[in-house]
Amino acid sequence: MKNKLNLFVTLVLIFGIASFLSGCGSEQKKPKTVIKHFKSAFSEIESGSFSGNLTLEGKQETDSTHLQADLKGKYNYKKGDEQKYALHATVAGKIEKEGTPLDGTVDLDLLSLGKNIYFNVNQLEVNDLQFSKLEPRITPYTKKWLQLDPGLLSQNPVTPDKDVNSYREKWQKIFRESNLFTVKKEFGIENMNGNNVYHYGIEIDPVGVANYVKAVATMVNAEEVDANAESELLASLEKVVPALNAAANPEIWIGTKDYYLYKISFELNSSLVPDFPKESGDVLLKVVFTGGDYNTSINIDAPKESELFNPLAILFGAAAMNPGGLNPSEVMPQFDAIPQP
Repeated sequence: MKNKLNLFVTLVLIFGIASFLSGCGSEQKKPKTVIKHFKSAFSEIESGSFSGNLTLEGKQETDSTHLQADLKGKYNYKKGDEQKYALHATVAGKIEKEGTPLDGTVDLDLLSLGKNIYFNVNQLEVNDLQFSKLEPRITPYTKKWLQLDPGLLSQNPVTPDKDVNSYREKWQKIFRESNLFTVKKEFGIENMNGNNVYHYGIEIDPVGVANYVKAVATMVNAEEVDANAESELLASLEKVVPALNAAANPEIWIGTKDYYLYKISFELNSSLVPDFPKESGDVLLKVVFTGGDYNTSINIDAPKESELFNPLAILFGAAAMNPGGLNPSEVMPQFDAIPQP
């Protein structure tokens, strides 16, 4: 009996020491201080990587929905460099409506380099009669890199023509002075992939979010936001955000040394959202995002070879756009290989 007691005491001591060491070197700071450092560190990020997982479950009488998206990406927008983003996404799911199932999987890569957008549809499988009619037109444009025809866009929606770097200092000031959320629960210091992190339960501030959106919109448009639009935005946020706070329980993990954001998660259950339309059924949304590799060397290069792509080729086809018997080359853009630097 004595030996068993000694063993128990030893195990408790070992566990206690291990728990203590896991937080060593990390002075417990007050949440307000941590959030202040976080906003400063976050606004200084110029490169990094991220991954995310989104799961959506829905049920309405005999209809059901299950969707899952896995995301992985990296970015580099260091001052003076071309803005670069890379994203790999896999979306799979099944929808059943009135006894008819629809399921499929999409796997793609997306690159945004300055004003150029490239994408590669690695996999596209959809179990649907309507899709099967379009499949012969779509298949030729899968499993290879395509560059979206620059003529279709006045500017890259991801990295616009406006010099983003010119806004950086203004945005940094806005973000640092913003109050987007407050800490409502402290879970303590944890270890995440070798990094000690503060784990907090947070509450989104609708007024803070509205002020932030207004400030950013004013900065981008170089003019004050219309008073009516501002009032409508605030009214909408004040109605929606408290419901999200109650139903989603958002949580964040912030580095104890560098104050970077390492993880954020929330789980939204529609049954806990006041005034959620019952006719929409029950919805459960789970979201988890992690970040890392902050301000490290991130390489994002254009594909060695790509083809110019115009989506009208899929929507209409050369024949549909050639009622007068013109040569298709005169109607549709050609998909010639684009030399890469």
